Amino acid sequence: MRSVTIFVENKSKIEIIKQLDIITKYKQSNPWCIFFQNSNDPVLYINIDYDNSLRNSLEITELIENNSKLSNVYEIITVDISGRYKGYEELIEFLKELFEDTSGYVVDDYTDHFWNIKEIIENRKIYNHGFFDTNGWYEEEQRNI
Repeated sequence: MRSVTIFVENKSKIEIIKQLDIITKYKQSNPWCIFFQNSNDPVLYINIDYDNSLRNSLEITELIENNSKLSNVYEIITVDISGRYKGYEELIEFLKELFEDTSGYVVDDYTDHFWNIKEIIENRKIYNHGFFDTNGWYEEEQRNI
């Protein structure tokens, strides 16, 4: 399973929960799910950091300390992407809806870059790869073996 970590700025947990309920049509919560083409098969599993355990984890702390873009007011959401599907389109649509009325950043499994929604939509390249470029990173790794 692949994952992304989302830092949502200037929104409370309650506001985010309400938005997740709307986006996912509130079929369940924590994880909220986005399903593959209206089936019962989840593509995205969305979790909010209710107890701040992620915020206090060493990995997240290091990411935050190395990034000057992030404000002090943010909530953390994680999204796990099922290995059964590419999940790229579903993830991008989810991020567009999530960031429709707020700002924030997303970190994927492949770089420590804090992607904003504009960079993601415009397919900006970091280390010659776009956001969540699973296939591109895999192919590059195979060439370097």
